[in-house]
Amino acid sequence: MFECRYHVLFWTKYRRKAITPPINVRVKEISHAEVTKLRGEVIELEVMPDNVHLLLSCNHNSVSI
Repeated sequence: MFECRYHVLFWTKYRRKAITPPINVRVKEISHAEVTKLRGEVIELEVMPDNVHLLLSCNHNSVSI
């Protein structure tokens, strides 16, 4: 048995500080919903004005890249 962890990073174009508080909340909602669809777990999620860091754990069989 093993655990797969994925570190996913997103940046805004030209690293513009475009992720404002209303968008911040929506990014968190969408991230949690999509990870839940994969039967996974959000370990860490940090949303900054110009990037998003997402660390998640999920079953390797439920992820197709």
